[in-house]
Amino acid sequence: PQVTVKLRPPGVVQFRRTQHEARVMKLIERNGLMNDRDDFEVVDAAASNVLGDAIDDAALVPVPLAPVLRVRRATAEVQWDGRSIILSRQIFPVFERLLEKAQSRDQVASGSHVEGTTAREAKDLIRELRYAFKAAGFTDAESKALFVTVRNRGYRLGVPATKIVVEG
Repeated sequence: PQVTVKLRPPGVVQFRRTQHEARVMKLIERNGLMNDRDDFEVVDAAASNVLGDAIDDAALVPVPLAPVLRVRRATAEVQWDGRSIILSRQIFPVFERLLEKAQSRDQVASGSHVEGTTAREAKDLIRELRYAFKAAGFTDAESKALFVTVRNRGYRLGVPATKIVVEG
């Protein structure tokens, strides 16, 4: 993956890949460009490739994530796409029911399976799950990609069973 860093006055730094943000910011800070009052000095340094010698391309290559989805049952924590969220005790059982179906032959959970013993409708529970992920920084598209609606059948996790790791 390629990382693009754009330095523009007044000191706005944009990153195409957020997972590199901390590394790039350390490089900028290490080169004394973090607290410059003259933003044009930062732009000139970037244009003249002053940072080029300090950037180790190997350090910018992301570490591949072996499992795409990691679930820690003891803490109700879900890690996906390099980010983490701790689900509430009310909504985590709904996620667990989807997880259970994701690891079975038929990966689609019917509405009644999602509802479990709750008195709430499946669509409301899925909406709440998606909202929890959006509140944790995931986009609407990412939350919908994780919790997929299968028309006239129910819901499923958008991650293959081979990419799911469940701990404790």
